[in-house]
Amino acid sequence: MTPKGSLCAALPAAMLLAGCEWWTEQDELCVYTARSPGQLEAEIPRFVARHPEHALRCRGADAADLYCPSRMADEAARCDEQDAEAWVVLRRSTGKLADLLVEEGEETKADVLWGVGISHLWHFRDNTALLRPYRPQHYERVYQMVMSEGRHATLWSSFIEPEVWDLGSYPTPNAVGIDAFAAVFCVDREQVAATIPGWDGTLTWTQVMSLFPGRIAMPNPTTSGSGFAAVAGIREHFRMFGAGTSTQREAAAWSFLRELDAAVAVYTKTGDAPCELVVDGSYAIGITHDAADALPHGGEAPGDGPVRVFPAPDDALGGKRALGYDVAANALIDHGPATRASAQEFLDWALSPEAMEVYAEQTPFVAYPVPGTPMPAGYPADFATLPDSRLEFNLVARERVALQERWIAEFCADEPQAPTSRCWFETE
Repeated sequence: MTPKGSLCAALPAAMLLAGCEWWTEQDELCVYTARSPGQLEAEIPRFVARHPEHALRCRGADAADLYCPSRMADEAARCDEQDAEAWVVLRRSTGKLADLLVEEGEETKADVLWGVGISHLWHFRDNTALLRPYRPQHYERVYQMVMSEGRHATLWSSFIEPEVWDLGSYPTPNAVGIDAFAAVFCVDREQVAATIPGWDGTLTWTQVMSLFPGRIAMPNPTTSGSGFAAVAGIREHFRMFGAGTSTQREAAAWSFLRELDAAVAVYTKTGDAPCELVVDGSYAIGITHDAADALPHGGEAPGDGPVRVFPAPDDALGGKRALGYDVAANALIDHGPATRASAQEFLDWALSPEAMEVYAEQTPFVAYPVPGTPMPAGYPADFATLPDSRLEFNLVARERVALQERWIAEFCADEPQAPTSRCWFETE
């Protein structure tokens, strides 16, 4: 059990109830997540303050995967003394988290999955007995958002399972989206402006590849959900809008990805890392996700740091963006009779208006509207109707492993899996 004093001290003052008199014996709960460190730091304390009766702990997990307030303050720190922390969760990038779930199977330590890409999550729905259907509170709000006018063919339609078009006939979902993330460019404005005189703030995929060879960092799509979203989005573009037969369209997609690979200097293990490399001046452009920790959020001004730039309509792509995206979703792990009621309470909170407000501080792509939330810098005016093509995540999930295996064979077959290698680069 977490000592009362350490938990009270660790929570923001505004969240503390008077005197911490709410203290009771706690029920432990293990959360597996792909949320970024910045998202964890902003979001988890809200749950802890709302539900002090539940202690977030992941006993027996690899310490390298655990995040807690001590690690938030010092990345080199570890969460070895879990009882001394206000909260502990297990965090990996999307691809590595999926690998861990496959490895653990029904013996997983997770009670809930929080903020895991639908592109990876559907594998566990369709191929394992890992997920337990659960309809969290506020689910109707998500459904109404998806079915609202103009949203059916956009990324919002992926917040619920494709089968859930009749609420009455499919009342208990396996997973529910909380927010979406899009593959965007994290841009060093000085370097880009020096290359493109009079730069207007927009960039296409073609410009990025042709004008910045060797000056681009991108997440590895086998380990990072952001990297996978970028690759899947490009492939889907050619599937929908390419010329010729399906075989010819597939070949065109891989030809485009080869051009992109020729311009990429390094592939990182996580989706935030490319933007971090732009911040330190190593690269001009990082392919990342729109809510990357290094980018401005909410009403923040960009300042001197990097800016987010969505892929602009590209003449070489038929005037389309080829925007890749994924939906971060939550699911309940089925432990049979041992499935925790506290896990359901976590999922209820994670879809609540309170949670949606804090999600919206980093991205407007949230499961249902949060009135009064400022639009972060760099989002296109038509963001609510993005993207050009809607990813069919049932299909994406079925083809994910094959796509990743081909990508490795095409671009990284001869690269050692070392932290300094081009394909598996790790930031310090």
